[in-house]
Amino acid sequence: MKKLITITIVIGALSLFSEKGFSQDTLIMKNGNHISSKIMEVSPEEIRYKRFDNLDGPIFVVKSNEVDMIKYKNGTSDSIRSASPKVIATVVPDLFPPIHRRGMFFKQGNITFKQREMHSLVSKTKDPVILAYTAKAKTAKNVEYVGFVAIPAFVFTLGWTGYALLNNSFAYSDISYAPAIASAVIAAAALTTSITFKLKGRNYDDAAIRAYNEKY
Repeated sequence: MKKLITITIVIGALSLFSEKGFSQDTLIMKNGNHISSKIMEVSPEEIRYKRFDNLDGPIFVVKSNEVDMIKYKNGTSDSIRSASPKVIATVVPDLFPPIHRRGMFFKQGNITFKQREMHSLVSKTKDPVILAYTAKAKTAKNVEYVGFVAIPAFVFTLGWTGYALLNNSFAYSDISYAPAIASAVIAAAALTTSITFKLKGRNYDDAAIRAYNEKY
């Protein structure tokens, strides 16, 4: 009778030990650690588990890419391969397309506009360097109008020269050519000034565009 009781106790103990030893899952980490656990959830990103020695305790979370393998209590195992993030190529539209000069006009993308519109566009950046260039370009533009003085000056030069020639040749008078010469000098100076500031204004515009394209 005692022998039967002893055998029963031994069998029960072995059964309990067997259940205790094989009813747990094991997380095998990539760093070599083994964690006795009960797996709650497995996803490509993370694994949720409870520690086997505290099944009533909290749920722990570990990243899937830190786990090498899971050995389940039924003897099966899974190698963990974390999902690689999908790389989606996106095309970000250029909010500030570069500006290019097209003769007397300017072009940004498919839009063509004049100097004044270009100044307004680049000035919206509030960039001090760009604002300085556009201010100089505007000043140069205003000085360009001096060139219009050359038109009446040249007309006066031609008219006075013709008048003096006719009178000096046929009327035997002595009309001075000085007014014509002075008018010609004024016309040449006005025209030279206009051309000079036109070139300066162009350079200032190009500098403003270059700064805009580099910074924005």
